[in-house]
Amino acid sequence: MIQKARAMREEGKLERRKNILDAAERLFLARPEGLASMDELAESAGVAKGTLYLYFPSKEEVLLALHERGVHAVFDEIDREIEAKLESFTLADLSALARLHLIESPIYLPLATQVISFIGRSIPVDSVVRFHMSIYERVARSGAALEQVFKLPAGDGARLLQYTHAFVVGLWQLSGCGRIVADSVGEFHPDMLHVVRDDPAEIQRAIETLWKGMLAPEGAATLPARGATTTKKVPTRKRKPRGHT
Repeated sequence: MIQKARAMREEGKLERRKNILDAAERLFLARPEGLASMDELAESAGVAKGTLYLYFPSKEEVLLALHERGVHAVFDEIDREIEAKLESFTLADLSALARLHLIESPIYLPLATQVISFIGRSIPVDSVVRFHMSIYERVARSGAALEQVFKLPAGDGARLLQYTHAFVVGLWQLSGCGRIVADSVGEFHPDMLHVVRDDPAEIQRAIETLWKGMLAPEGAATLPARGATTTKKVPTRKRKPRGHT
């Protein structure tokens, strides 16, 4: 009986936490350019402000948890698609998933950008470490599934996903600047429009090009090892002793 009551309390906590994150998602979608206050979030979630602080010490940690949930959801979708198709899973399938859940999602990239902006300065170190470990373990699982499908060496599937995520977020941030100044850029520097275009199809083509390079016949073997550099070492010319011609 005691264990059952304890389990019910835990379920209640998880449900309340989910409700808080659902409310945060609604508020972020309504106003992605700014963080909602904890007062506004508590009201939207239907909890007392003190209760909200029991779950999340700050609004930044709310958004960090919301982003973590979103990352897990994306990789859950990838895993489900791979499990359903197995060997018939292709880069086209992965591309479609990336476009749907990353590029065209109304929340994923704006939220990722917000989190990147404050994770190194507004979040306690232990929360940051826990977040990164959670994402690392989740990416590793989906990466292992990709390695089986595409016959990649161990670790390359996770690296492909990590590179893809960084690439998409970076391109979106670059195009995000363009959404603000696109009219001026188009008027004074029309040749720069390709840099600031917020075009999902263009971002999708860019990541497909990245994948084709990484998954070329010899691509898996030529992926740079972690910490390695591809810069060629320039040989130094030996200096002649003085007095020699």
